[in-house]
Amino acid sequence: MEPREYLRAVARRRFWVAAAALGGALLAGAAAATAPVSYTSTTSLYVGVAEAGGTADLAAGSRLREEVLPSLVELGRSAAVLDAVADATGVADAAGGLEITVAEDTAVVDVAATASTPGRAARVAAAVADGLTDVAGDVYVGDDGAPLLEVTVLVPATGPRGPSGPFPRTAALLGLAGAGGLAVVLAGLDALVRPRVRTAGDLGSALARASADGPDGPPPLLGVLPEGPSRPAALDWLRWSLARTGVQGPVRVTGRPGTAARVAADLRSDDAVAPAPEAAAGPGRERPDGVLLAVRRGTGHRQLADELDRARATGPVVGVVLDGGPSATPGSRERLRAGLAGDAVVPDGAAAGTAGPARSTRAVAVAALLALGLAQPLPAALNTGVLAAAVLLPVWIGVLPRFRGAVPLAALTALGLACGLALAAWSARDHDLSPREAAEAGVVIAGAVSAVGLLLWARTVLPLWAVAVAYGAGQLGDGLLDAAASPDAYKFELALPLTIVVLAVAGAARRRLPSLAALAVLGLLDIVHDARSAFAFCAVAAALVLWQARPVRTRTDRPASAPAGTWRAVAALGALAVVGYLAISQLLVSGALGAGVQARTVTQIEQTGSLLLGGRPEWTATAALMAERPLGFGLGTVPSATDVATGSQGFSVTHIPTAEGYLEHYVFGGRFELHSIVADLWAHLGPVGLVLGTVMAGLLLQRLGTLLAERRADALTCFLVLGALWYLAFGPLPANMPDVALALGVVLARRSAVPAGARATPAAALPAPALSAR
Repeated sequence: MEPREYLRAVARRRFWVAAAALGGALLAGAAAATAPVSYTSTTSLYVGVAEAGGTADLAAGSRLREEVLPSLVELGRSAAVLDAVADATGVADAAGGLEITVAEDTAVVDVAATASTPGRAARVAAAVADGLTDVAGDVYVGDDGAPLLEVTVLVPATGPRGPSGPFPRTAALLGLAGAGGLAVVLAGLDALVRPRVRTAGDLGSALARASADGPDGPPPLLGVLPEGPSRPAALDWLRWSLARTGVQGPVRVTGRPGTAARVAADLRSDDAVAPAPEAAAGPGRERPDGVLLAVRRGTGHRQLADELDRARATGPVVGVVLDGGPSATPGSRERLRAGLAGDAVVPDGAAAGTAGPARSTRAVAVAALLALGLAQPLPAALNTGVLAAAVLLPVWIGVLPRFRGAVPLAALTALGLACGLALAAWSARDHDLSPREAAEAGVVIAGAVSAVGLLLWARTVLPLWAVAVAYGAGQLGDGLLDAAASPDAYKFELALPLTIVVLAVAGAARRRLPSLAALAVLGLLDIVHDARSAFAFCAVAAALVLWQARPVRTRTDRPASAPAGTWRAVAALGALAVVGYLAISQLLVSGALGAGVQARTVTQIEQTGSLLLGGRPEWTATAALMAERPLGFGLGTVPSATDVATGSQGFSVTHIPTAEGYLEHYVFGGRFELHSIVADLWAHLGPVGLVLGTVMAGLLLQRLGTLLAERRADALTCFLVLGALWYLAFGPLPANMPDVALALGVVLARRSAVPAGARATPAAALPAPALSAR
């Protein structure tokens, strides 16, 4: 479905969309008006390293944003803090109105407490801030027992001047937007599932589908009989077209009884025109020499196929006419009326003979990719990317069968989310549940697969380099918005989008030298800013690009697309990854890449014996959980004390001094944060999630291996796939799932043949008269 077809489908169902939006506004406004008034007080805490006197303290400071701040958020909801709040304020149910967040790209923790009175809210917020300050000093200590963290109150808690909600007008607007948006998507899906004939273009495409398996092909589209003043001219054109068919005997009009009778009566109004159409066939009537099929506007595609079969059984079909379509030469009033009714009166690019997608389609694709990369947060755990993918669902969902692996990926995601809900219900016997965490995890997983679909659709209307540039530009805009508050703007905000844009532009020329130069510069910037993983991805990507440039010496060295060649390339990739890991580890330990990076690396190796295990030790706890509870936990399940004990037992092999606090307040702090997308998918979705993560990795590996075997893997593809594979094994689900979605959307292979009915035949390819209009 093209965006303009989607828009027309919504316009045709505008009354249902308006009714749904109005109903949503009324329900949300009524619910807000009857809810009790609440007040919110806020306070802000700055968290920093108290003193950096050794390598362990340096390592703790470098991991402050990544691990310590999220663990403090969960620490604020722990019993240690809430019990102190209850003792200080007498509020036993403070957790229900408490929200603790980390200001994006800062070391500031914001505490918001909601209560029924201003004074009560201020007391709870101040008590939570005091509790966090005290407990943080006890949990995060160095080797000498001194506190590692220094927590300072930036903004003290005060009584709010006015209520924080509910606001009936705001709720009504949100209800209006939510219900209206859902109705718009359902209108598009309804048009996709149950397409109907409303224009000449619709009829031509439907005839092509209905006649795809037949030996005669689609019958000619002879014209459109619009309502109003232009109908007599259209009838004259139809009579002339019938005369040109060469049929000497009678021509019978067939179709729905009312439609056939109306068209036949209009054609009989001029007795001087031959051949004259006959009425519908009946007992004793002679077989006509030709049949004219009259199709009523709004006929479904399946019904049209049945009518066409009945017409062919009656006699040879000489043509088809659409009764009730829009005028071919409308005036301004007719054009406005047709537009509001969802009827096209101007042909699109394909119908007009323009090569490629319509300009409006390309514009929609670019705007959607920008929103996907921007990913600005919205209410209800949404962001602009998820919203764009959801709104355009009817546009991209039909593209999935054209790409290998896309349909199984979507099916596994849907099955996994259902299993995640079922597992959560089963885990409720011995675990607490968090609806908010369930919603956030579900949105992240479903949104990532939706992003894959949106990216695949964009690839059908834009060149691949343009897709990557548009996505990277959106992500770069997001980074620039947050750069001022970031401790290292390049590392945390700009490195990835700049890499995507630069490699996409360099790869557009299809030459290796610009891509290698870009990887060298980007890798240098990464290591200067302590982005070790990004530096490794650039180094390995450059090695893969160089490997594809090796000379061809024998016939067996030529590019091949056979499965054997693909998996040989995958094996070579694995060997290169091992060699690269050893070489980069040696560079990090030797200090060749900087003293700060060296200190952090040496500390991790001293504690765990391995750079990989020291950098991502969470897999030890994951392995222990998998052995204890192989079915997983489900969406929104809160870890229990037993889970923490099991994870601690597995984590003990790492010998990290702050392991206990890290596990309790980050890995198991109110949710399962196993620092691996595959592990998080298993925890949320059970075995289906584990299969989903494995399938993602398999699709990425297989496609990269094929491109390497064919010597067609550019620098951007290598970089994105390497990063996605790393994130699947060692990246947190909320932060890195979009990166995996980007890699899948960029590298999934097109099928060699489009399934029947997946792409409509353009109306311009059909023998339609000049009177026809879309």
